[in-house]
Amino acid sequence: RARSRDVATVLASLPESQREALSLVILDGYTQAEISLVTGVRLGTVKSRIRLGLDRLRDTLARGGASSALLDEVLAAVKELR
Repeated sequence: RARSRDVATVLASLPESQREALSLVILDGYTQAEISLVTGVRLGTVKSRIRLGLDRLRDTLARGGASSALLDEVLAAVKELR
């Protein structure tokens, strides 16, 4: 739970579209296709939002001194989409 709170805190700093896509992936376990259906956004756009948001999330967590375990957890959640 603490890790989810850490990720949620950093997610709050992202642009809305990236935050929504990453929240649906990381916190809710949606696939990219499911996010596309739920949000009504094209799959390619969903993929771009996830990639951009993930890059920002990773950079923000790393700068904030997040543990490598937390970074690995975030990356694993997103890699499962591929």
